[in-house]
Amino acid sequence: MKKVLLILQLVMSTVLYAQKKTDITDGYIIWETEDFKKYTPIIKCSLNIRGLILTSQMTDDGIGFVLTEGKEMPTDFDYYFFFYDFKKQNETPIYVIKYQELNRDIKCAYYSDGIIFSLEVTKNNPEECFITKRTLNSPMIIEEFKIDTFFSPHNYQYAKTLYVDEDNDRVLCVYSKHIDDKHVQKFLTILSFSSGKELFCCKTDLSNIILDGKEVYLSEKNKLFKINYQDTTFKPTEIMTFIPEKETIIAMQKNNDIYVVRTEYWKFNLALKFLFGNNSQIWSYYACKFQDEKLQKIKKLKEPKK
Repeated sequence: MKKVLLILQLVMSTVLYAQKKTDITDGYIIWETEDFKKYTPIIKCSLNIRGLILTSQMTDDGIGFVLTEGKEMPTDFDYYFFFYDFKKQNETPIYVIKYQELNRDIKCAYYSDGIIFSLEVTKNNPEECFITKRTLNSPMIIEEFKIDTFFSPHNYQYAKTLYVDEDNDRVLCVYSKHIDDKHVQKFLTILSFSSGKELFCCKTDLSNIILDGKEVYLSEKNKLFKINYQDTTFKPTEIMTFIPEKETIIAMQKNNDIYVVRTEYWKFNLALKFLFGNNSQIWSYYACKFQDEKLQKIKKLKEPKK
């Protein structure tokens, strides 16, 4: 009897132990943790697909919402909407929108509660920008809203990330703009969903939109700021960080109260400099928490072994 009880205890402890495991991600890599102090790299979330990726939005449980332009062949310019399981590296199609059937170019999209919002620009008139709404069941547009022309793809601008908060009348978008032949700058813009008017715009080094309640984060090199995107006046507030001065904060991902921060810096590489005129790009990853109005480091994270 004692042996049976001991076996049951071992089985139950194993089950409970397994249940404690939690995944966190920066949107590209998944780490596993049991105590939120030690983190084991599991997988690099590469999109094993063809086509130009216009949107890769990580949702729950390692499932992403993805929009690509072209996928079946090099001359394919159609728009493919699907969900992607980063762990299993397989996709669940939503639908395809034929390029020839649209009079607009789709630049990026955002998925929430069964609705797909898209940023679209009229093909023969780049001064016309729209936010459109579609359901998962049909590619037909159910609503559309004209917005200010903050984005002009013909001026070497590229939409990075879209976020729509219809309830609070806000649209947020991160886009990049070529400053010159060698330099690209990213911007965060906040618009009114109902009027389409731009309310705020500023530089940022973050390529994604990271929210904490009604606040959105911005970065400038190793500095971090937050701003109330639902407000009528916008004043960024600086948050103290531990990030080394040589590193630039380029991405963040919220995992409940754990944040994964990705940074980059460029390390001198003689061979690359001689051959291509570039240095080595170094990425670092940190598990962090916000405490006492500061971004506190829990642990520097390792990449999965190749």
